[in-house]
Amino acid sequence: MLSLRVCLVLLVVFAAYVYAQECFDLAYDCPWKLGLCKNKMYKKLMTKMCNESCAYCKPTP
Repeated sequence: MLSLRVCLVLLVVFAAYVYAQECFDLAYDCPWKLGLCKNKMYKKLMTKMCNESCAYCKPTP
């Protein structure tokens, strides 16, 4: 039987995978921060918070 810790890790990995497949913005102010999309210092943050506005993904119809 899997330990609770292993189950939690698997659940987090699965949730991260599903979340990564989605195309939406987490922040409300992404349209005003589009200049940061191509900034190397902010790319990781913008990928997480403004995925759709920065066009890092394709929204599903």
